[in-house]
Order: sequence, then C-alpha cells, then structure tokens
Amino acid sequence: MQTRHKTDEQQRYSVSRLVAFSDGVFGFAITLLIVNVIGAFPPLPSSATDPRLLAALLGLGSTFFSYALSFYVVGAYWIAHHRIFSSIIRSTSMLLWLNLTLLFFVVFLPFPTYLLGKYNSVVIAVLYAATLSVISLCSTLIWEYAAFRHRLLPPDLDEKTILSNRASGWIASALFVLSIGVALLSPSLARISWFAIFLIRPLLLRLLLKEEEAIRHVLYGLAPAHVDAEKKPPTEHQP
Repeated sequence: MQTRHKTDEQQRYSVSRLVAFSDGVFGFAITLLIVNVIGAFPPLPSSATDPRLLAALLGLGSTFFSYALSFYVVGAYWIAHHRIFSSIIRSTSMLLWLNLTLLFFVVFLPFPTYLLGKYNSVVIAVLYAATLSVISLCSTLIWEYAAFRHRLLPPDLDEKTILSNRASGWIASALFVLSIGVALLSPSLARISWFAIFLIRPLLLRLLLKEEEAIRHVLYGLAPAHVDAEKKPPTEHQP
C-alpha cells in the first residue's frame, strides 16, 4: 500500500512538472508576440512631431490586430491546457510527446503572426489558419489520449466533464480547419472568422451538450437531477 502511494505521488509530481514546463513555454510564446509590434514601429528620430508619431502608431493597425488575435489564441489554449491537466493524474511518455508537439506549434505561432501583420496574402492567411488548426488538434488529441478508457484520468471523473472537454476541442478544431478554406477565398474574411470562432464555439458547445443530454434522456430514460429530486417522497422525520 505504501509503494502504491509513492507511485501515485510520483505520477502527480510528473504531471506537475509537465504543467510547470508548459506554463513557462506558453508564457514565453505569448510574451514573444509583442516583439512583432515593437519591430514594426518605424525608427523615428527623437525630434519627431506628434503628427508623425500618430501616423506611425496608426500604421501598426494590421500588426496590432495579428498580435491581439494571437495573444488571445495562446491565452485560450493555455486555459484549455490548464482545464485538461486539472483532470489528468498520471503521465506517460506518449503524453509527454503529445504535449511537446503542442508546445512546438505554440512557440511557432509568433512567426505566422509576424507574417500576418506584414502581408495581406492568401498564402500567409492559410499558414496562420493551418497553425491554429494544428494547435487545436494537438490539444484535442491530448485529451482524447488521456480520456480513452480513463487512461490518465481519475476513475470517478464524470462523463459530462469528459464529453464537454472532448466536444470543446473538436468544435474548435473543426472551425479552425474550416477557416483554412475561408483564407483561400479571402484573407480579410479569414481574419474576421478567427475572432468569430471565440464567439461561435461556446454557443455550439452549449447546443451540443443540451442535445446530448436530451438524447440520453430519450435512449436511457434518464431524468434530470432536479426532476428526480422532485419525484422523491419527502423524508419522514422520526420522533
């Protein structure tokens, strides 16, 4: 029993090391994004007038857009990473490699971000959309690997949490993959679609979970918790 306890403790320590390393990489990648904005500002002399400075700042519009978009993308996947690993209690070599692949593309993201801010090009828009798609797929595969037969999850983790994380990952992945097609049609429209995904995904997730719950009630006759509570007879108090 003591040996098993030490094994569980070592597993949790391994997961905590993985999370700590990942947090550092996410933090580095999200900080690196601002370098694109700094580098895009023209080297004006210290005697530059206010109109020239204002024009230079306004000229950063496209660069700042790509910075803001990537900042929230990295932030969103850091939050997703935190949510996923809050349920993972064991670590394997495969999990480490999947996580390392995710971090590879997270650190790569500042490069297409730089290109997106500089060029209004179909090729660059497709590269950016493809990078977002791969990041989303890597994050989703981490959860799928961990959740398969509760491989790395607590045995008592509820199915609703598992389904919610799974659906959230696949919805985001599908939307980013679809944005590759949008980028082929119009880079400007693709930029709008990437921001729209942050609004669309929660709505689709909510609808999907409601639909899944309704199907479960029909197939298995599962009544909602509050209905079951109402059907229970009141507890009689003993004198």
